[in-house]
Amino acid sequence: MPENKDIQSLRRDYRLRSLSEKDVDSNPMLQFESWWNEAIQNNIVEPNAMTLATCDSSGKPSARIVL
Repeated sequence: MPENKDIQSLRRDYRLRSLSEKDVDSNPMLQFESWWNEAIQNNIVEPNAMTLATCDSSGKPSARIVL
């Protein structure tokens, strides 16, 4: 069994970056390409694993994990 660690020591700080409309490409395919290249350059494990979220015509959201 793995050594017991306190939760705080496992936590990552995600405040280093933010997501704002003014900082992203208006073309979603170009923005995805930018994020994809960044993930590859940073050796992200399984960069092709992601959450895909969409909304239907009434605005109801739906999200799924894709690989």
